[in-house]
Amino acid sequence: MTERQLSAIYKSACAAAGRLTDPMASAGWKAVLLHFSREEVTAALDTWWNDTEPVQGSLVGRPRGATMPKPADLKACIRRARERAYQGSAEVQRRKQEIREFWRIADERGMTDEEVREKWPSYVGTRPKARQEDAA
Repeated sequence: MTERQLSAIYKSACAAAGRLTDPMASAGWKAVLLHFSREEVTAALDTWWNDTEPVQGSLVGRPRGATMPKPADLKACIRRARERAYQGSAEVQRRKQEIREFWRIADERGMTDEEVREKWPSYVGTRPKARQEDAA
């Protein structure tokens, strides 16, 4: 994203929140958000504006989306969106299934953790929690 695009997004956000633009705040947005894509920043803004949770410690009780977001707030929204996208990816789901299947077979064959460590080191530390407690 270019500085000009981010500046336009910032001005639009200020207008939506009924605030005047501030050069210091704009510089803060650039420092934190410039390396993200335009789509990610606008999606984070949409998420922010649609947030209806009350602001913690606010005497007014306004929803969070009624306030002007700080760049760190938008960065957190972007990171959560990235994490959700990663967790839902097909590759991650395939690997989780592969790990479950590996440990099912290892348990059926009575393999010890030492055998797994020697022969299949990529599975060390991946044993599902319920089975970890059973193995101990």
